[in-house]
Amino acid sequence: RPQGLYRQIVYEECTSAAFRDLATYAEGRYLFSLADEFEDLLKQCDNKIPDLTLRIRKAYDNSLCGAERTSIEYRSVEYVLRWCFAASCTPKVGRRILGKDVLDGALSRMSCSMVHKDENEWYNTIPVYGKYDEEYDQLIKPYLDRIKETRGHVYSPEANEWALEECKHQAEIAEDNNDRNYLTMSYRAVKTGFQRAMMLYVMNGNEWTEEIADFCSWSVDYDLWVKFYHF
Repeated sequence: RPQGLYRQIVYEECTSAAFRDLATYAEGRYLFSLADEFEDLLKQCDNKIPDLTLRIRKAYDNSLCGAERTSIEYRSVEYVLRWCFAASCTPKVGRRILGKDVLDGALSRMSCSMVHKDENEWYNTIPVYGKYDEEYDQLIKPYLDRIKETRGHVYSPEANEWALEECKHQAEIAEDNNDRNYLTMSYRAVKTGFQRAMMLYVMNGNEWTEEIADFCSWSVDYDLWVKFYHF
């Protein structure tokens, strides 16, 4: 295989063996799957739900993975799993795939959103989307450049303080509702919020703002609301 070549996009028609090869050849870079339907991700796990939920758990934790081979035609591989995805589905499909093992760790490692429609309304306003043109590309270029240029460890005392306060806030909600499942789900929701905060911190030139704090607090509440609304 030529050196220095890698592909980071994973298409829906991809076997588990091919995925392992991509993860190995990525050389530490993240793989990304964009799936119109959540079931497309199952195709990458040989249509096995336990394999998909296991991959989600390992990817979130950047776990060390590998495969042993005994044949001289195939080599053993070892890699750190760095993979993220964006997928959509109906609530029914989501519950079918994740609903049986809500607390196994896969759902808590995902960041969820939904299109909420008022059940009392027969007509909902049709959304009008804009176009991502060159003007938009130039608008976000400085923020993306800061991410690309970032190297090493980035530390933000404000983000750490925000995460600690957010953990306390979510614990108070769980205690008020006597709901330990909520408390369990909140741990990784806060961690995901912290990762989102650090991304915005870097994009903003390593400058912390109240807007970042407010948005990330809202994103944690929203993520948990969606999960408990549907699951």
